[in-house]
Amino acid sequence: MSTKNPDGSYFGIPDFDPYLSHSQRDPPRFQPFSTLYELGQMAAEVHGDKPRYGALLPSATTFGLTGKPDDSNRLWASFKKCDEMVSQARGALVNMGVKPGDRVCLISRNHIAWPAVAHACWSLGAVIVPMYEQQLPKDWHYILKNSGSKVVITSREDIFNTVKPWISEMDNLEHAMCFDDDFDHSSDDSWVKAIGADSAAAAPAAIPPTAADMGVLMYTSGTTGNPKGVMLSHENIASNTRGLLEGPAESLSQENDVSLAFLPWAHIYGQTLEMHCGHAAGFASAIVEDTTQVAIELPLVRPTLLFSVPTLYKKIYDGLNAKIPTESPIKQKLIRAALASGEVKAEADARQETLSGLAGLKHSLLDKIVLSKIRDRFGGRLRASFSGGAALAPEVMAFVDALGIPVNNGYGLTETSPVCASAFLGEPWKNVKGGCGAPLPGTRCSIRDVNTLKEVEDGVEGELWVAGPHIMMGYWHNEEATDEVIVEDGGIRWFRTGDLATKVKGDKFQNLGITGRLKEQYKLENGKYVAPAPIEEQLCLNPFVTQCILYGDNQVHNVCLIVPDGEVVRKWASDASTPEAKAASQAVKEAKTEVDLIAIPQVRDLLLTETQKALAGIKKYEIPKNIALVEGFTADRGMLTPKMSIKRPVVLKEYKDVIEGLYGRGPLSDVYVLKGDDIAQAA
Repeated sequence: MSTKNPDGSYFGIPDFDPYLSHSQRDPPRFQPFSTLYELGQMAAEVHGDKPRYGALLPSATTFGLTGKPDDSNRLWASFKKCDEMVSQARGALVNMGVKPGDRVCLISRNHIAWPAVAHACWSLGAVIVPMYEQQLPKDWHYILKNSGSKVVITSREDIFNTVKPWISEMDNLEHAMCFDDDFDHSSDDSWVKAIGADSAAAAPAAIPPTAADMGVLMYTSGTTGNPKGVMLSHENIASNTRGLLEGPAESLSQENDVSLAFLPWAHIYGQTLEMHCGHAAGFASAIVEDTTQVAIELPLVRPTLLFSVPTLYKKIYDGLNAKIPTESPIKQKLIRAALASGEVKAEADARQETLSGLAGLKHSLLDKIVLSKIRDRFGGRLRASFSGGAALAPEVMAFVDALGIPVNNGYGLTETSPVCASAFLGEPWKNVKGGCGAPLPGTRCSIRDVNTLKEVEDGVEGELWVAGPHIMMGYWHNEEATDEVIVEDGGIRWFRTGDLATKVKGDKFQNLGITGRLKEQYKLENGKYVAPAPIEEQLCLNPFVTQCILYGDNQVHNVCLIVPDGEVVRKWASDASTPEAKAASQAVKEAKTEVDLIAIPQVRDLLLTETQKALAGIKKYEIPKNIALVEGFTADRGMLTPKMSIKRPVVLKEYKDVIEGLYGRGPLSDVYVLKGDDIAQAA
C-alpha cells in the first residue's frame, strides 16, 4: 500500500491517481523550500503585508503591534512584521550564546512570541524544544535536562519561578527568560527586554541550517515511563508541509482565509498544519491563548478554517443531541429533518452529484432555518475543518458533515512529522467512509502481519508501517528505542507505527483505516483478541460517558471503568424531564464531588441504561460483564498526557483494587456492578 505502486496504480487500482490534477497545477502554489528557515524567508517575501498572526491585547502591544484592534480585540502582525520579530529574537538568542545545534526550550501556550522564537532558532541552525504549560514540573525538569537545553523561555511567571533555580543544578542550562505580560520587563530575565535591546535590533546574520539538520526536538506524551525525544529534521517537517499542500490539502488557502489557532503549537499536529502550512499557503491565524474561550472566540473571529481534535466535534455532537429532547415536538421534528437532509446532501457531494428537485429545495429551506443557525456558532464562515491527534468516530464525522461543515479526518504521529494520511479537502468523492484518507504524496504505507511481518492481503488487519521523507531521524539519545521502530526492509527505511490498520474500500479507491493500537490489543482467556479503542470510542459517544477504560488481559471476560460526564448528568437532573431525574435532582444539586455524584442511586441506574445503549452492536465476547463508575482521569492525577490521551497503565494501576473487585477477587464496595447478561440482552 504505497502512494504509487510500481505498476503505476494507486492502492492497486490501475489508472487512478487522486493527485493527478494537483501535479498538473501550473504555476505551483508556493515556492520550493527544504528547511523551516527557507519557509520563513519565502513567506515574508511572497505574502509580505498580508496578515499572519492576530494577537489579543495586551500581548499584542507588549510585542510592538500597533493599530486599531479588530472586533475580536486583536492586533495583527503581517508576514513582513513576523520576519522583523524573528530578526529581533535571533539577536536576543545570539546575545545568549546560542549557536547551531543548541537546544532552546519554549514552555508556552500559543502566543505571538511562539513562532518568532521558533523561527529565530531555525535561522541560527538551533533546535526548538517545545513544552506545554500544563505539564508537570517533573516533566519540565526531565526534558530540560535530557535535551541539554541551553535556554528556556516561559510564557508565565510562575513557570519561570519554577525553572529558574534549575540553572544552578543543570550544567547545560544557562538562561531562563519570561515574557508574561505581568513580568517585570526591566529585569534581565525579561524576554521582552532581550528582544528590545540595541544589540538584538542589529539583526545578526542568519546561519541557515541544512535540510538534514534537526529543527525540532519534540518529546512524546509518554503514556508509559519518561517521554522520548523525537528528533525531527527540517526536511522531515518541510516535506510533510509540502505533501499536505501538494496533496489532500491542496486547496487549503483561499483569499482571506483565517484559522482560529487554539490547537497547541507545542504539538506537531498544530505546528505543522497551522504554523508551517499557514506560512506556505499564506493564510491568517487568530491566536487563542486561553483554550477555555474557544466557544466565545469562534463567532468573534469567524474563521474559515478550523484545526482541531475530535473532542471539539464530539462536544457539538453531544450538545445538540442533549438539546433536542428538551425542545418542543415541532422543533425536535424540524431539527431531525434538517440533520437527515444534511446527511443526504453530504452523501450526494461524496458521489459528485448535485442535490436537485424536491430534495434540493427541502435541504435549502432546512439549511436556512436550522443548520445555518448552528453554523453561526462557529462564525458562519467555516468552509473546512480538520481533525487529528486521535480517532474521530464515524457517527460524529457524519453529524458534523450534515451540519454543512466538512471534516477532513487524518492520521499521523509525532514520529511522522505528523501526517501520514489525510482526507481530501473539497474533494469528498475521494474519501471513504470509515477511513482517514489517502497517504500523502511521497508517503508509502504497508500493512504487515504482526507475526510474520509480511504484507497482508487487502482487507486484512495488520500493523501499519510507514516510509517517506517525513519519518523522524530517531529518538534523542535512545538508540535502543529507535531500533525497535525503525527497520530496513527491501531497501526501504520503514517506521513501525504500532497501530493496527486495514484498507477501507470505496467505489473508486481505498483509504487507510486505523483499527486500534497494537500494544493495547490483548487476548482474553478464551484466546480471542480484543482491541479496546473502538469499543471505548463507542462508549464515549454516549453523552453521559466522558472517559472509559476497557480491560480483560488474560481474563475470562472484559470489565470497564467508566467516568460519567458530570455536566451532562447535572443537566439531566435539573431538567427533571423524567421521574428518575426528578427524584435525583436534589441529591445531584447537593453533590459537591464526582464521588458524591456517582453514589446517587438514580445516577447509577442512568449510567446502567446509557451503557447498555452505547454497547449495542458490540461482539458478545467483547462486552464488559461488570463496570465501575469512577472519578475522572485527570492530568493532576498523572493520568493524562499533554494532548489529553489517557495513560492506560497509570489508570489500571490506580484502580487495580477496583478491577479485582469487578472480577470477584476483592471487595465490591464503591463499585457499581453492571451484569453481563443485562448488557448482552441490550446489545
